[in-house]
Amino acid sequence: MIIFDSSVIALLSIILAGIFTFPVSEIGIMILYDIILAFFAMLIIRIMRNEVVIGIFTPVMITVAAVFSPVFMELRAFEVICRLVPPFHYIKNAADPFYMPGMLMYLCCIGGVVILVDIVSKISKQKFL
Repeated sequence: MIIFDSSVIALLSIILAGIFTFPVSEIGIMILYDIILAFFAMLIIRIMRNEVVIGIFTPVMITVAAVFSPVFMELRAFEVICRLVPPFHYIKNAADPFYMPGMLMYLCCIGGVVILVDIVSKISKQKFL
């Protein structure tokens, strides 16, 4: 629910700023981004089941996402790392509507990794960290 609320606020901000070009496509991109964030959160929770480790990792991930997102500049030398953070795909898709297959592929990959982590953790019955 928190992800949905932040998406509504983000969409309202885009509308009020006057940069809302195509409402249907922006809402679609935002819904996909919400699903990606939900899968990403599920992955983090499944890998790092300790609340302290998640608390330590959260500011690090926020900083990494801010640095490696193409908001201020594109870091072409670190493109592989850039593609690992969810905001990269949202911003690329918002700027280029032909990037949708890349965003969908990221969604499938992160969903697949969540399923793989679930299978491995059930087989080993252990926490990763």
